Amino acid sequence: MTLLNNLKHTNMKKILIALTALFILNGCTGLEDDNYYGFRAVVVNHTNEIYNAELVVGGFKDGIFIPTDSIRMNPIVINKPEYDASGFFKESNRWNPDMRKIRSITSDSCYFKLKLTNDRHEFIKKSETKDALFALKIPENNIFKNDKGIISFRITETSIYKY
Repeated sequence: MTLLNNLKHTNMKKILIALTALFILNGCTGLEDDNYYGFRAVVVNHTNEIYNAELVVGGFKDGIFIPTDSIRMNPIVINKPEYDASGFFKESNRWNPDMRKIRSITSDSCYFKLKLTNDRHEFIKKSETKDALFALKIPENNIFKNDKGIISFRITETSIYKY
């Protein structure tokens, strides 16, 4: 009888060890950063105007911008000093343009243009002081890892740029 009890005890130990390892491995997957499909926009408006806006995405071919998709944004309000930014596409409702259209233009990056209600149309730049355009590398399967896919930019009287 003791041999049977030892065997059951040994098997129970193995099962407990296997279950513990499974729980530990399953818990470790939560340490990876999240993946996101599509874009989320965050805007800071440093002008004295409230804007209705359209965000346009596309690619370049032979130096010419070819738009592939656009989305109307919520009104962009004037920021008060204590209010820093406004999120316009929440995590559960991100903008998902078809990146295959941009890839077909022979562009591996996507570029953004903002059309504002006062007939101001500008590309989003890398910084306020440089003319280089902000671009995001097109990911595999439209999955942006970690905080990628966030388009955060400032609107000033003279420039629209990534921050």
